[in-house]
Amino acid sequence: MKVKKSLNILVLTLAATTFTGCSDWLDYTPKDKTTEAQQFSSRAGFYSAVNGVYNDLSSNSLYGNTLSYGAIDLMSQRYESGSNSNNMKYLWTNFRYTDSNIESTINSIWQTAYQTILNTNVILEGVETQKGVLPEADKNMIKGDLLALRAYLHFDLLRLFGPVYTRDKDSKVIPYNDSTEPKAYDLLSSSEIVNDHLLPDLETAEACLTAGDPIIKTGVADTTNTNGDNYRNYRQLRLNYYAVALLKARIYQWMGDSEHAIAEARKITDNKDAQKFFPFVNPDKLLGNTYNPDRIFSSEVLFGIYNDSRSDIFKNYFDGANLSSTNMYRSYAGYIEKVFPNQADYRFQSQWERNGSYYDFSKFKEVTYDQNNTPLYVVMMPLMRISEAYYIAAEELMKTGQKEQALSYLNTILQKRGATPLTASVNNSDFTKELKLEYIREFWGEGQIFFMFKRTWSSIGSEFNGNTSDSWSSVSPSNSRYVMPMPTSEKENR
Repeated sequence: MKVKKSLNILVLTLAATTFTGCSDWLDYTPKDKTTEAQQFSSRAGFYSAVNGVYNDLSSNSLYGNTLSYGAIDLMSQRYESGSNSNNMKYLWTNFRYTDSNIESTINSIWQTAYQTILNTNVILEGVETQKGVLPEADKNMIKGDLLALRAYLHFDLLRLFGPVYTRDKDSKVIPYNDSTEPKAYDLLSSSEIVNDHLLPDLETAEACLTAGDPIIKTGVADTTNTNGDNYRNYRQLRLNYYAVALLKARIYQWMGDSEHAIAEARKITDNKDAQKFFPFVNPDKLLGNTYNPDRIFSSEVLFGIYNDSRSDIFKNYFDGANLSSTNMYRSYAGYIEKVFPNQADYRFQSQWERNGSYYDFSKFKEVTYDQNNTPLYVVMMPLMRISEAYYIAAEELMKTGQKEQALSYLNTILQKRGATPLTASVNNSDFTKELKLEYIREFWGEGQIFFMFKRTWSSIGSEFNGNTSDSWSSVSPSNSRYVMPMPTSEKENR
């Protein structure tokens, strides 16, 4: 990352939350090192800073839009793009990276991600330099959270702006910033990013969280917390111990390292505590609840972000009753029925609503609830869920010739979704197709589908996007489509 020479101070955007009603965010901005030291002079100050960098993840430039249900999902080709070349749907679906509007968004992704990384590094430095402020458990938890957060952001930047690892791991692609120094950071190769930075950060994060993360003993909410604060609660909104394991599995799979990907995935799939802390959705409670349904299956979410505007997503992007076809994100007629051949699937029943010959995506639809007792799932955007660990294990076991075990992991999720399990006679091609369709069913609106197609260097044909009407009905993989270009402003500064 290039930092302008005129930058002589670090600006740290902080936010604090009480979480009494999942609200009351307070912004605070230190202007110099003295104020920064004051901020880190108390346990509460550290946690307000941590809340701040996590709050940055929910910005529109990152996972509050662009990297969840927005641009990243449009790039995975599952919506009608229309013919209006000025419409953002059309531009993203057709990979028009040089359009000025798209360039602006790409620049915002890059800047917001690296600014959040810089802020994260400031807090990590404070953890090491401000002696005696934090209890040892809190120090370990914050350090683990933030090292994982730094790795999480860098990995998504690598997946966006870098080539597929197994096709090209040596070209220089992005910088890795593990410093608070305002300087230019060299571009590194995918191999250097992963082996010299991502994995070491996550190994340290895992060790810290093993020592300090209450989720290991008490689950997603720290029930032993009796001092009246929420700093150790709501571990699903932080990169906790189990989220780190899944992130490592993602990275190893991206590298083509089946052995280590399986091992990391099994830290979740084969862990009795993980099964207890992240139980699969109860279909009776889900499908029998029309008042405040948990459409995101929140009990299964390993990591998500807080977004108190989440209900606006459906209104602004998916509501077929109030949006024109030009403005709404709408899949091709007949496509959703093909994605869900078994309409008893809980995801189909709870997350899709018939609208004429189309279906509206309702995963993020507004939920009616008691304002004095806001359910966490009302304001949560899922980014990592337990099912992905099963998919990773299944895919990598199949690659290594362990078909029986691969089927067991994939069928676990199919059965938990009320879908039809695969039989032992399924061939490799049909297994792979079913796994890709599972990514589409499971992670719609969560930012993972495009990366799956990119990682596997797959064409996105009509069976995966529903488009049979034009030349884009089958999108072939290429670097010009699957690799996002570095922002023009960044290139000009190098």
